[in-house]
Amino acid sequence: KYKKIIVAIFFLQSLLWFSYVILKYYSFNLFTLDAGYHSNILYNISNGDFFSSMFNMHNFGDHFTLSMSFISLFYKITPSINWMMGFKVFAYTISVYILYLIINNEFTNPKKAWFVFFIVSVLWLFLYKPIINSIRYEFQASCLTPPIILISYYFYRNNKIILFLISMTFLLGFKEHLGSVWIGFGCFLILKDRKNILGYFLLILGVFFIYFIMYEVKDFFRGTTEGYNVVSFIDPLKDIDRKIKYFFIYLLLPLLFLPLIYWRIGILAMPAIGVNLISGYETMYTSHYHYDDVSSTLLILSFILSLEHIDMKKVFQYMSKSKVVQCGTVLCLTLILYHLPYSNIRLIKKVVPTSMHFKIIDEINEIDDITKNSYIAVQDVLGPHFYRKKIQAYYQGEDCNYDNNFYKGKLPYPLPEYEYIILSAHVSKYGLKDYEKCLEQLDKSNKFIKLGNYKLIDVYQRIQS
Repeated sequence: KYKKIIVAIFFLQSLLWFSYVILKYYSFNLFTLDAGYHSNILYNISNGDFFSSMFNMHNFGDHFTLSMSFISLFYKITPSINWMMGFKVFAYTISVYILYLIINNEFTNPKKAWFVFFIVSVLWLFLYKPIINSIRYEFQASCLTPPIILISYYFYRNNKIILFLISMTFLLGFKEHLGSVWIGFGCFLILKDRKNILGYFLLILGVFFIYFIMYEVKDFFRGTTEGYNVVSFIDPLKDIDRKIKYFFIYLLLPLLFLPLIYWRIGILAMPAIGVNLISGYETMYTSHYHYDDVSSTLLILSFILSLEHIDMKKVFQYMSKSKVVQCGTVLCLTLILYHLPYSNIRLIKKVVPTSMHFKIIDEINEIDDITKNSYIAVQDVLGPHFYRKKIQAYYQGEDCNYDNNFYKGKLPYPLPEYEYIILSAHVSKYGLKDYEKCLEQLDKSNKFIKLGNYKLIDVYQRIQS
C-alpha cells in the first residue's frame, strides 16, 4: 500500500519539478543571479577556464564550487542551463531513495519502516517548507548536496568509513561553509561516544576547512581581500526576533521539535543552522530561499533518527488522556498548515511561456550570433540565455551611457568595457530602476547607437568609449 503511493507521488513530483525548471527558463523566470551566474561558470569550465564572467574573476573567488564542475561535461554536448537545473531536481528526487535506504537500515520492523518512510517522503516532497523552497529557488551549488549528505550517513552507518570520508570530502566542494556538516557529524559522534576518534577528527577538520576555504582559498583566487567578502555579512545580534521565528517555527515546528528534544541527535544540523543564524543577511534566515538546503536535509535525518526512540502507542495513549497535549497538538497542526509551502502546480501556472517569449529567444539567438566575438552587457533576466565568456549582467546606474552598476565597488577587478547593451521591456526589469529613462539616455547618447532590427529586445552598440 505505502509502496505504490510513495512511488506514484515520487514520479509525479519529479515530473512536475522538472517541468517547472524548464518552463522557468523559457518564460524568462530564471535570473543571472543566481542561475545564469552558475551556468556561465559551467560554460567557461567546459571550455577549460574556471572563470566567472559576471564577477570578472576566478569562480573560486566568490564561491568554492569545485564539486559542481562535473556538470560542465554535459555543457560540452550542448550548452544549456537545463543541464544544471535538471541535476538540481535530480538531487532532490534521488534523495527520497537514499532516505528509504537509511530508514530501512535504522528500523528493523518492516511495517514501521514503511510507515516512517511514508511520513518522511510526504514531508520531503510536499510539506517541509525549507526543503520545498530550496528546490523552488533558482540555483546554488549547495542545492546538489542533499543526496551526498544522506549517502554519507548511510556509508557511516554501514561502517564504510573510506566511502564516508570520500563523500564528505566531495561535499566540501559545493560551497565554502560545508565544513559545518563535518562539525555536525563530529559532534554527533562525540555525543554518542566521547572516545570516538572519528568524531574529533571530523570536528577539528570541519573547523579548519571553513577557515581555510573562506579566508585562504577564496582570497587567493580573488587576488585581494578588498570589496565584497563574507566577514561583512556576520551579525549574530541582528533581527533576533526573526531568527527565533525562523529556528522554532520554520525549521523545527514541522518536525515536531524532535531534533531539539533529542538534541544529541539534532546536533547534526546545528552547525549548519548556525551559519544562517550568525548572518546579518536577512534572506539567510527566512526559509524563502536556498539557504536551508544543507540544514533542512540534516534536520530531516535527525528527525528520522529521533523517531527510533519514540513508542507511538504510548504517545497516542498519553494524548488521549491529556487535554493540554491535545490543545497543543491542534495549535501545532494549525501553525504547520499556515506555513505550508506553495504547491508546484501553483508555481508552474505562473511560469508557462507564451509565443512572445519564444520570439524573444529567437531575437536573442540572432543577436548572440552577430555579437559572438564582442563583449556584451545584458539585462539580468536575459543572462541565462547567453552561453559565452564575454558577457556581464547590466544593472542601471545614474546614467546608462557611462556605467554598469552591477556590484559596482564590490568586485576586486572592474568589469570590462562592453560593446553592446541588450535589454527587453517585455520581461522582468530586475536591475533596471527606470527602464524608459535608461532608453532615453541611450537614445540621446553620442556613445551608443540603437540597432533597429528587433521588435522585442532593445540593442545598443557602442560607437565610442
